[in-house]
Amino acid sequence: SWHLWELVTYAFAHAGFWHIFFNMLALWFFGPEVEHLYGRTAFWRFYLSTAVLAGLAWLVSEVFIFGHTQEEVRLVGASGAVAGVLLVFVLHFPRRVVLLWGVLPLPVWVLALLWLGSDLVHYSRQLSGQSGGNVAYAAHLAGAALGWVFWRWRWTLWDLVPRGAWARWRTAPRPRLRLLRPEEEMTAHWDQTWDEESLEAEVDRLLDKIRLHGTDSLTQEERLFLEYASRRLREKLRS
Repeated sequence: SWHLWELVTYAFAHAGFWHIFFNMLALWFFGPEVEHLYGRTAFWRFYLSTAVLAGLAWLVSEVFIFGHTQEEVRLVGASGAVAGVLLVFVLHFPRRVVLLWGVLPLPVWVLALLWLGSDLVHYSRQLSGQSGGNVAYAAHLAGAALGWVFWRWRWTLWDLVPRGAWARWRTAPRPRLRLLRPEEEMTAHWDQTWDEESLEAEVDRLLDKIRLHGTDSLTQEERLFLEYASRRLREKLRS
């Protein structure tokens, strides 16, 4: 259907509580240290790039290898991107010990081997005509392969953007923002509307108001006007 954004959004949808729980648990275990190694920007580029390409690999596998149609299959979940993050972690910290199911201590490379080895076996069975259930093995394996590519060459989809175009986008002039305070806006208006005679007359009126009713009778705008008139008088005396 050429809804190309679905190559991104599928990775943020899941098929149930346990599906998202285990994906996010794995991302929480392995993602922070990978992000620390490469930096936040490089990490999110890698993660999104891996999600897109893993989803694309699954789509190619389903359509061109297994002959499925769009109506027959659906893909949701972050497993492909998480597999990429896991492999990068393993390549950096292969002997880091993790607790499988919170009980069995294993080097993380063994955990990765069990997960991805199981995916490879099941995908091979799919290629031989057996049912693979509701697991996107092709996305997992592609995600892991992309993790190796990122570890080896730091490559992501962002590298396909011409460097000149990316640099121009990053350095394109953007409107400057500043905080505009109400008193600044009123001061600019008063500079244009009050000449010396009318300014003095308004100050005299406000001083009379203070004399008759006290300072509490002044509005906030009148207080600001008196401060403005005082500054303007000091500037006139200095000049």
